[in-house]
Amino acid sequence: MTLACIISPFAVACLIFVAITNKFDLPFLWVGKGLAGVSFVFGLIGMAVGINLAISGTGYSLGPAAIVSIIAVILNLVAAIIGGLVREEQ
Repeated sequence: MTLACIISPFAVACLIFVAITNKFDLPFLWVGKGLAGVSFVFGLIGMAVGINLAISGTGYSLGPAAIVSIIAVILNLVAAIIGGLVREEQ
């Protein structure tokens, strides 16, 4: 989950740079798309591991952190989909 939190701002920065400069350069576009997808995958893995740890009888319980994790993964999925829809300028 920590990696997802570290990678997300870099993906956002790349995609915002592309939007602000209005130059759909392939390197920034592909890096932004790739980092958004990787952030989603890392968040999904972190959420699954955290929920599994909580329900496996270790004494931990699902609290507000699990809810925030689920919401974050959903937002990462939306960002990855929207990032994937951005196309190179013709």
